[in-house]
Amino acid sequence: MFDQRKHRGGDARASLRALRAAGVAAVVLAFAGCERIPEWLRVERVDPRSRGADAPVLALNQSITVYFDAAIDPLSVTSESFRVADHAGRGVDGTLDIGTRSIRFRPFAPRTQDLDDGSFRPGESYRLELGGMPSSSALRSRAGRPLDRPLAFSFTVARTPAELGLPTLFLPVGIGDEPFAVELDELTAPRIAVDARRFTVRLSLPPLPSSLRPEAFQLWRLLPGAAVPERVAIARVAAVVPDEVRSGSTSTQLEVELPAEAKLRPGDLLYLAFETGDAGLLDYRGRPLEALPAPIPVKVDEGDRARVLDLDLRELRFASIHDDALGFELRDGRIVARARVEAGTGRAGMLRVPASLLVDGDSTWHHPVFGELPASGAGLEFTALDVPAGSELRLRPGSGSLVIRVCGDVRIAGRIVLEGSARDLPWRAGPSPDVDQLARSSGVCLILGGDFVVEASAAIVAEPDASGSPLTVVAGGEARVAGRMPPRVAFALDPAARIRGSVESPIVLLARLTPGLPTGTRLAAAAASAWLPLPVANGDEIDVSLEDPRGALRGELQVAPPDVLRPDQPSVDAERWVAPLRLPLRQPLRVPRGAWFRVLLEAEVDGTEVPSLGGLAVRGG
Repeated sequence: MFDQRKHRGGDARASLRALRAAGVAAVVLAFAGCERIPEWLRVERVDPRSRGADAPVLALNQSITVYFDAAIDPLSVTSESFRVADHAGRGVDGTLDIGTRSIRFRPFAPRTQDLDDGSFRPGESYRLELGGMPSSSALRSRAGRPLDRPLAFSFTVARTPAELGLPTLFLPVGIGDEPFAVELDELTAPRIAVDARRFTVRLSLPPLPSSLRPEAFQLWRLLPGAAVPERVAIARVAAVVPDEVRSGSTSTQLEVELPAEAKLRPGDLLYLAFETGDAGLLDYRGRPLEALPAPIPVKVDEGDRARVLDLDLRELRFASIHDDALGFELRDGRIVARARVEAGTGRAGMLRVPASLLVDGDSTWHHPVFGELPASGAGLEFTALDVPAGSELRLRPGSGSLVIRVCGDVRIAGRIVLEGSARDLPWRAGPSPDVDQLARSSGVCLILGGDFVVEASAAIVAEPDASGSPLTVVAGGEARVAGRMPPRVAFALDPAARIRGSVESPIVLLARLTPGLPTGTRLAAAAASAWLPLPVANGDEIDVSLEDPRGALRGELQVAPPDVLRPDQPSVDAERWVAPLRLPLRQPLRVPRGAWFRVLLEAEVDGTEVPSLGGLAVRGG
């Protein structure tokens, strides 16, 4: 008898097997229709390319670049997997740049006349060796694909410029129309240390090493009482050639070394001149150095390290690094902690105005931290005053004068409303009134030791708009106004300070404030200088110290590499900055070419004892 269940089951199992077979076939067919996934990493080309059957001929400073068919795993690039060797199999030093799908070898250019201190030498043969399977050190792609086999590419270095079709054995650098000249400014004037007998000069382009002969230089010394200068011998000259690709600059530093018998004394003044024409320095294009209008003075310093910076203290502009700390200023030729006795004790701490705050001279007011305070005396004495954007501070003098004293800076980004504060002051432009008398004559008076800053988003308004002066600002620093202010504001500033920005019909007075703090007051000062460039070659060491520090003052040095995208500025990535180092340095610090530095200062100001600094000594070499 026919069993339908058995046949159904058999049909079902057969159908399932058929479907499985069809599925496998479909997968096989699908893969067969796709492009085969490569198993190996492959080299697409090498630049410079061979000239037919002949190996390529390179200049002494010419790079070699290998391009691959996939992104390279940087961890696979080692001294075994990517190597340049000379004819004897010895490894050649250089710099590797690892791109996404390329590796470039940049040779070190020769620095001296003999051309024997670079990566390559004229007329020599070299091999570029790439590690491949079956070696465990093979180059790999990011996907893990190894180079299928070891590869080697031969090349030679030109013996004569004619082989390159160039004026010299070097590829020219730069854009082509830059002058070949000496670079001189106040920060890079040459100096020499007595014990080091070596100084540096900066050129706009690398010099041709074969032209770096002592005879291309003239060094003279004029001794006291002598009518004719004497010639000083030069023992050796070398050039520190920059990495133009990374630094974005072709500027080159020359090192000039004097012989041991050269007798120098601190304070001596030397003069450096250059031979002109083909007898002097040449660049990679064979062009002579541009003539100087006069010899270059070279100052002689004591010790074994010459100063690399002659800093104008005005370059060391300081900005506060803590909101409630005092700043620093330049006064009488010294860097001084900025404090003024008339600016008060700062006992109410820093005031950062909340969303809304009213200070009425006839009653107490609510401090966000300390609670109820009187609207007079110590109740209105702050270390700093900040009116953030979006907040409003209403100042109502009441029956008398509302006097606010701030030891540091006043920053206004929000809104200040002056209620009924207009007064007719007994002074106009010119005189230097007594500060306390000026405060008593004003409706609202701000007396501060630092800067008065009104940002673009700020607004100071007077209600109602009367004919008198609604506000008096007495400041030890300067006034920087970008926001809106009412007319006829009185500014009483230090004689060295100024008003920056636009103010309508200001009343300008002079304020002679007393340096220091009220007796018994002790506050901290903390500030950082602006970033300044270090005129040093790559790998130079610097030694930094404070000159003539007085009082309870401490200093730290911070160094930053050049920014990756804008090498003419310090790196914007704070994680790349060197951690601050206490001054004086315990040992010289090695810094990269193009580095920047700043100085961090801290001090304790106790009464009228104001810490100060005579200068900063930066030595290198």
